Amino acid sequence: DTTRILPAGNYYLTKVDVQAKGTLAVSGKVVLWCAGNVKFAADAKVNAGGVADQLWIVQSRCPAGSHTADNQVTLAGISSAAAVIYAPESFVHLAGKSQLAGAIVGRDVNLAGTSKLNGSAPSGTPFATSAALYGKRSVKVSGQAVVTGSVKSLGKITVEGQGQIVGSKEEIASI
Repeated sequence: DTTRILPAGNYYLTKVDVQAKGTLAVSGKVVLWCAGNVKFAADAKVNAGGVADQLWIVQSRCPAGSHTADNQVTLAGISSAAAVIYAPESFVHLAGKSQLAGAIVGRDVNLAGTSKLNGSAPSGTPFATSAALYGKRSVKVSGQAVVTGSVKSLGKITVEGQGQIVGSKEEIASI
């Protein structure tokens, strides 16, 4: 049950790991530049109840270390977050009952279980798209997962089981 409150600023990290029942809060605009894996474990709260535009998680090359193509962003269990996740070369996975309010850009994005993305394109973004969820290579929504907002991908968008996309979906050739 650890709580951390980050004041406004840029933070350069080798990884982000919010453990079960941990809380990460922000006061002001925070950007986490992460060179490694990002993980929110069961019942983690990350800017929960906050404004997504106030917490950006950018997984890319940064001074904290070198980026590898195997990096992942994972929200598991019943974790909840309000954030913009920008990880265009990484696998982004929401599983279990995890919930994210915000936006995602990932190489491959997978929502499974009963996870939910309550998405909206963030304002003033460096994104190459205005979608709430953008998969550079693929997007998969399965189980009973739900995406609310527009979904775009340069590759395949797959909806399986009782998964839902409540909004537009578009497989595009280029941006």
